[in-house]
Amino acid sequence: MLSSDVAFSCDQWVSVQCLLWPSYRCRGRLFSPTDTAGNQMVAGSFSLRVVLVCRTDSQYPVGHRQNNLQAASAHRCRDTGVESLSARLVGTAQREASMNQVSTQTVTHLPKAAWCSAKHYLKKQQPRPSGPTAESVLDTVLEQYSEESTVFVHIGLRDINTALDTDPYAAILDKLRSAFDSILVPGFTKSFRETGVFDLEETPPELGAFSGLFFEEATARTPDPLHSVLIEGPYRFEGCVFRDTFSPNGCYGQLSEDNVLCLNIGTPWLVSTQLHYIERVCDVPYAETVEIDGELRVNGTVSQITQRNYDKNNYLYFWNRHGLRDAMVAAGVMDHYSLDGLNVMGVRAGDMQEFLVPKIEADPYYLVT
Repeated sequence: MLSSDVAFSCDQWVSVQCLLWPSYRCRGRLFSPTDTAGNQMVAGSFSLRVVLVCRTDSQYPVGHRQNNLQAASAHRCRDTGVESLSARLVGTAQREASMNQVSTQTVTHLPKAAWCSAKHYLKKQQPRPSGPTAESVLDTVLEQYSEESTVFVHIGLRDINTALDTDPYAAILDKLRSAFDSILVPGFTKSFRETGVFDLEETPPELGAFSGLFFEEATARTPDPLHSVLIEGPYRFEGCVFRDTFSPNGCYGQLSEDNVLCLNIGTPWLVSTQLHYIERVCDVPYAETVEIDGELRVNGTVSQITQRNYDKNNYLYFWNRHGLRDAMVAAGVMDHYSLDGLNVMGVRAGDMQEFLVPKIEADPYYLVT
């Protein structure tokens, strides 16, 4: 059993519930904090205990994906007469440990990974201060990338709307068109994992309002049923492997090879699909490549396909987005501007890979702790 106490401040109640990989189970809650007398604390610091138990069944070797790993995070529940949930979890963990072989080597990273994920979840719930931003300031930032012909963008329209006080989609698209010859936008459709159906022309992007609007104007789209790329302009992925999303021979491998500029505008933190590609290249221990069978429809033609893509517990192994941003900015790999609360981040795909690969080789969990 491993346990780790961490403390943080929170001004609102937060409930966190998640499922790990199919063979893992994690149900955690951050309850309303209470003091030692059981009185509710509306705000302030409180402790979170992360208890981790790894049971090694004789059928599986230690560290195998089928191990019965349970992770629980809890704090004292406010319900009168109910013993501390944290204490109950610790007791359960002790009983598990007494009945089963327990390996600590394979789970020593989990307290840091769980804590990293919890911090980002809390930050996501908190309001982000932002104010009007002069368009000329944003224009000046974009002008420094004038030598780049192609950009891959992740856009947060809500913050852009607050900053520019105008139609955020039209305004930012106009600026991108003025600055770059080709604009690449995520056209992601995670529902393919459940439905097994993807229509290149008809299935709309499911992540991000900007992508949904850009879908109507894009002149091309890659035939990846999970992580397609919407394209406006001459840039193409000719000769790429489309059935293995994060293969070095795939689209994201080409973006890295071409050192394409990746730009975040209006996102609360670093957003980069290239990180999935880097995890694949580095063969990180918390993610694997899986095959998903389904149906691809292109211009009315239906094909049966098998798509290779990543699989991991995104709740537990959530990228340390703030830490990665700060590390790359400090190393001169990334630019970060906060324009009265409007975040603008720029990093080239190949430069990011060159910086992160040695870090991951030294610590396989570098991206998530």
